[in-house]
Amino acid sequence: MSQDSSQGKTRTDLPDVATKFGRLAFLGLGALYTLGLLIVNSDLGRYGIVTLNLARPEYVMAGALWCFLTIGMLAVGQAVMLRMKEALKSKNPSQIIMTTVSSFLALAFIPFMALNTLSHGSIANFFNWGPWLLILVIYSNSFSLSVLIRNSSELFAEGIPSLTRLVKVEAAMQSPLYLVIGMLINIGIYTIVVFPQIPREVGGGNRPVVEIFLSEDPEPFWNETKFPISKETKRVGPVILLLETETSYVIGAIEPQERDVWFPYRKTASAVSVEKKLVSGVVYKAEKNPE
Repeated sequence: MSQDSSQGKTRTDLPDVATKFGRLAFLGLGALYTLGLLIVNSDLGRYGIVTLNLARPEYVMAGALWCFLTIGMLAVGQAVMLRMKEALKSKNPSQIIMTTVSSFLALAFIPFMALNTLSHGSIANFFNWGPWLLILVIYSNSFSLSVLIRNSSELFAEGIPSLTRLVKVEAAMQSPLYLVIGMLINIGIYTIVVFPQIPREVGGGNRPVVEIFLSEDPEPFWNETKFPISKETKRVGPVILLLETETSYVIGAIEPQERDVWFPYRKTASAVSVEKKLVSGVVYKAEKNPE
């Protein structure tokens, strides 16, 4: 009798677990989608573009990349802190020194290797200040996320807080409202500094360089753009492929930039939309977008 009741209980629990897992997965995908939507459209906004197409896997990939980098570096930081606490408790000078050195190397090399792998080796210059700016921004996002989660958990553990408590100046460092603002600022900095350096295929914003061949002679308005144009071959480019929709390609000009500059310089970048029916072919170049 007891076996039948336990088996019945197990069979009843399985659908509940599946339902809870499905809800968590749905909420997780929704969070990644929303985050990616914010990041991608903020980046495209530099060209004056806003895409309203909601069915874009690129949003989920961009959100997943941010979570991978931020939560990954948060885990590295937590592990280093635990090791440092254990070393300090031992009061052994040699162990403290060795732990400090190894912790510093872990904090430096793990994110460097992760970024170098994701960017296909484009940030391989270890002695350049650029990669360290990216790492600093990622750690800033990780710290902001950690503080937001910790303080939100403590605040909401007592129930739903009042609006007065959320905006109270004395509790600004403990209020989710102010922490969310700080988190959004960090995400904005990530969008400007880190996102353009990672290739699009892994969730970044470094878009491919292409040459577009038109099916007809270029219209006169092409002469007013900054794009390289060959009327003999009806070629436009090399240009940056910013966005591809069902009916058009949106391209932008490649502007010169020094290799050691690791901050988006373009404030007045322009873009042009080309209908696909006017395009006879697109050639993807091996060179990377020099952002």
